[in-house]
Amino acid sequence: MTDIDIPSVKSQLNALPQQSGTRVFMRARSSAGRWVYMYTAEPYAFYRNSKTKKWKVVQVTPTTTHVINTMINGYVNSYGNHVFYKKH
Repeated sequence: MTDIDIPSVKSQLNALPQQSGTRVFMRARSSAGRWVYMYTAEPYAFYRNSKTKKWKVVQVTPTTTHVINTMINGYVNSYGNHVFYKKH
């Protein structure tokens, strides 16, 4: 992971094994529960504490990369719609 915006969580998240398709658990150092991965909505990943039910938002995609991908995706999709869905 890169460009994480919560420094206190960065080292713990980067220490977790990266396994695609599985739920990731971030273990807390105390009895305050654990951070459970809930979902990703680019450029952020959302974690919820199993005990306190509080949420943490972690930026997992750099802002520049996200903006460039969004612009390119929007351009490609709008061009594709224009070419393939012309009224005849």
